[in-house]
Amino acid sequence: MDSLDQRLRPIARAIRDALRPAATAFPADAPPDRIHAFRLGGLRLEVPHRLLGPKTWLALSNGTYERNELALLPRLLRPSDTVLEVGAALGLVSARAARLAQRVVAVEANAALIPVARRTHELNGVTAELVNAVVGHADGEADFWTDEEFWASSTARRDGMRHQRLPARSLAGLIEEVRPDVLILDVEGGEVALLDGARFPGVRQVVLEVHRWNTGLRGIGTVFAHMEAAGFAYDPEFSEGQIVTFGRVEEDAIALDREGQASVG
Repeated sequence: MDSLDQRLRPIARAIRDALRPAATAFPADAPPDRIHAFRLGGLRLEVPHRLLGPKTWLALSNGTYERNELALLPRLLRPSDTVLEVGAALGLVSARAARLAQRVVAVEANAALIPVARRTHELNGVTAELVNAVVGHADGEADFWTDEEFWASSTARRDGMRHQRLPARSLAGLIEEVRPDVLILDVEGGEVALLDGARFPGVRQVVLEVHRWNTGLRGIGTVFAHMEAAGFAYDPEFSEGQIVTFGRVEEDAIALDREGQASVG
């Protein structure tokens, strides 16, 4: 049975959405260097016009951009945690994580977004380490495709996107170097290939956004199979919509055993 918190969350979200002011129209003719300011989930953002498209503008203006991730992190993270985020984008999620965890390392492939993410951290008075690289299976270089809506850029190719070869870091190497407790992945469909054969030593939970519009249900099923092979299972307590959290099965079994012993004692 769902917890009371899980059942009330959709109701609270619906009330919040009903009270949210309508988004303003996208200013298509604004100068490329014009800076637009936003506030989401108590965090401040400043984004140059040249990086915005109509869909991104709408999500930032109505407060839905990264909304589920921002709501999840206070329940998920512990003060002693180290967080590794792959797909940092504007730095919003890493800014929230940096308020809650001991250390945050955020990786972003698109070099144009690194200054924006750094500014997001500055605006919100937090410190997070930023790495500009594509994350894949090996260090070196990797293919990356960019979209006019920056959040749709990915290692998963689609028609109409611009191809680049960019510096790459291996996921395994980053995990070994950073030693995260929590791994956050938002790679716009690239998760299907990235998680193939992946292992997560020392990681307690993996949070990722699935992308049915890109991978289809078959791709989402493949992601779940990859995570099961790595010893993780779907955790409904920390999942909502496209944001899916996987917990380490072994750690959960130990925690349940301890709870059982405590109740008997």
